[in-house]
Amino acid sequence: MQFITFMAVNKSYNIHFSCKTQLLFNSKFEDFVKQQHEKGTNVCYFVDKNVWEAHPSKFLNIEKIVMIEGNENSKNFDNLEVYIQQLLELNVDKNHLLIGVGGGIVSDILGFVGSCYKRGIPFGLFPTTVLSSVDASIGGKNGLNFGAIKNVIGTIAQPEFIAYDLSFLKSLKKEDFNDGFAEIIKYGCIANPAILEFLEFFHFEYESFSEEKLIALFKSCIDIKCSIIEEDPFDKGTRKILNFGHTLGHAIESEYKISHGKAVAIGMMFACFISENNNTSISSLKIKSLLNQYFLPTSFSFDVDIMMQKITHDKKMNSNFIDFIVLEKLGKANIQKLSFESLRPLLIEFLDAKNN
Repeated sequence: MQFITFMAVNKSYNIHFSCKTQLLFNSKFEDFVKQQHEKGTNVCYFVDKNVWEAHPSKFLNIEKIVMIEGNENSKNFDNLEVYIQQLLELNVDKNHLLIGVGGGIVSDILGFVGSCYKRGIPFGLFPTTVLSSVDASIGGKNGLNFGAIKNVIGTIAQPEFIAYDLSFLKSLKKEDFNDGFAEIIKYGCIANPAILEFLEFFHFEYESFSEEKLIALFKSCIDIKCSIIEEDPFDKGTRKILNFGHTLGHAIESEYKISHGKAVAIGMMFACFISENNNTSISSLKIKSLLNQYFLPTSFSFDVDIMMQKITHDKKMNSNFIDFIVLEKLGKANIQKLSFESLRPLLIEFLDAKNN
């Protein structure tokens, strides 16, 4: 068992508080369900419908379930109203524990509901994708979409625990399994190049991955994210480096409806392009090779005008500037303040370079 403690200060009221999130590796979901039943814990599960259909035997003895469609369309206020109504019909009160079983969609929805329903109710997570295991479940961020704008509404609320049952990964499609490695590569780029070496040496095949080595990889990524969050719990400074590749990535994901991992992979290549333009020692060749190794794209044709419009809603925008994440070298990321209009020629240049 491993513990992470986040310390923060609410400046308005000068209230000091801490939130302890337990990381439970090598967990078994069925054992957890049985233990909660034996203890008499009131539990309501938010479950990705695809996970429920792939693992029906894991959910046989569960009474209270809110089913979630595992796509971005689930993350809006219309569906939020449906989830709240279901909780009321199931008589879920503040003495309940909410458990999310799914990927980033479920952790976004459950985190928001957990932070708001009856002014806050404890929740825990069983991530079922590589992406949610190393990123979406960690750190307490959640988000709902507003129209076509991704994650523009949300809170920061830490789960009581995050439990890892790798048997859930075995039902993923190969494409979805590989998708999560974009975020793992990101951690190597911004903080620990040893992760990149690890990925090269131990190529994680969907059909035959080592659970022991995958857990070791997860722990390395989680350590990085948690150390950054402990320093900047409310996303005011250093935490922004976790958005490496996400400025263009989120815009592409929103407009062209491709997966988060694929979009971030393209976004990282754009960030490397800007980093190289800064005359740093960074070379995108190693990153491009790793992305190819995990079947992630390194180029994409997009409409520059549409991307510029999408980026205006990026959470890192401040007046006419954006805090853009670049690499000084592999393993060290910086925040570079770019004028919004300077992005247009860079996007055009990036497109031209990839098409030549």
